[in-house]
Amino acid sequence: MEASTSSATEVTETGTDTGTAGPATEGETQTTATGGTMTGGQTTGGPETTDESTTSEGTVAPTTDAPTTETTDATTDDPPVCGDGVVQDGESCDDGNDSNEDACTTACEQAVCGDGYLHQDVEACDDGNGVNDDECTNACAAATCGDGIVQALLDEECDDGNDDDGDDCPGSCVVAYCGDGYHHQEVEGCDDGGDSETCDMDCTAAICGDEYVNAVAGEVCDDGNELESDDCVKCQAASCGDGYLHEGVEECDDGNVEPGDGCDASCASEWKTVFITSVLYKGDLGGLAGADAKCQARAEAAGLPGVYKAWLSVQGEGPNTRFTKSSKPYRLVDGTIVADVWSDLVDGSLDAPITLTELGAAAPIGTTLCDGGGHPAAWTSTNWNGSPANFNACSNWTTTQGQGAWGRATASNVFWTDWCYNGSCSWQASLYCFQQ
Repeated sequence: MEASTSSATEVTETGTDTGTAGPATEGETQTTATGGTMTGGQTTGGPETTDESTTSEGTVAPTTDAPTTETTDATTDDPPVCGDGVVQDGESCDDGNDSNEDACTTACEQAVCGDGYLHQDVEACDDGNGVNDDECTNACAAATCGDGIVQALLDEECDDGNDDDGDDCPGSCVVAYCGDGYHHQEVEGCDDGGDSETCDMDCTAAICGDEYVNAVAGEVCDDGNELESDDCVKCQAASCGDGYLHEGVEECDDGNVEPGDGCDASCASEWKTVFITSVLYKGDLGGLAGADAKCQARAEAAGLPGVYKAWLSVQGEGPNTRFTKSSKPYRLVDGTIVADVWSDLVDGSLDAPITLTELGAAAPIGTTLCDGGGHPAAWTSTNWNGSPANFNACSNWTTTQGQGAWGRATASNVFWTDWCYNGSCSWQASLYCFQQ
């Protein structure tokens, strides 16, 4: 059987007719559309087909439906990628790194306070929660006293956002109170957080005499007065040698404890000093108390230690009842003995007349006219034994009206105290002063 000489149509991959193949002769090979080979009119090596085609001579020859593929030359753009270092649509920044601590987050958003990322060297913190009174404020700053926000976590009672320690809310962020160590202006006098050398714990200035004992300020006591004769003198406990006479306890206190100077180491007088005042007075002496005060003032002015009283009487009261009766000698300021003891003083005569003042000068001459005047005299109204004369002198020394009584300073007999009566209370004379 001869091979068919009919031509076969070759189908390319695109399904178009590319021409016809010449007649195959015996022993030749013809390529088919399916990629197989035809030898001697038979096809080998290609896949079987299910469709048949009709040749020009009416015979049916098997055909192969070749698959076709479609291709496209069009390209599609890739979507933007955050972190590729290129700022594309939808990104506000892209620094190409994976750090959330710089100016551009890994979400390609500009770093802002409140985004929950800590921007190094810009923010102190960033908790991203919008809560202003926790450990990180909405300004991305660590909560601190003075930031103007009352932070419960810091136990703050107030926070006025300033550095004024003298207002209602000081630098501790605790409402101002006495003892906090901050001087609350116009409210406290001071505040050192307790007692100090200048401030009491009640926030008032430390002052001796305020009745509060501030040991830090050196106070041992504080009785709230300015007396220098009681148990507490200038906020120190009274003691022998402090220079202040402790009334009822000491006979004298000359500021030392050396013997031989008139006041011994136990503040007992080694003698009693006697003088006639250098100052002249009229009869309105202020009573016995006023006269005693004048003697004390003159003694203190001269630096004489001890308590002094005037040798003076009113009706019913005289030196014999109100003086301390000394067992030690009575002396003038120059050391001259006037009487050895009390009993010698009131026996009617003196060992020496009282002619020296507290300053050691001669007794002054007043305006008394007794015995023609010109004599140094002292108001007395007192008998030689210390008892009061039966005489209401100058209405008990309260007026310049009426009549007075005097002693003569130059006398050592009874006239030293009982010399002249019925003179004017407007005359001027001295006072005899005796240390007690």
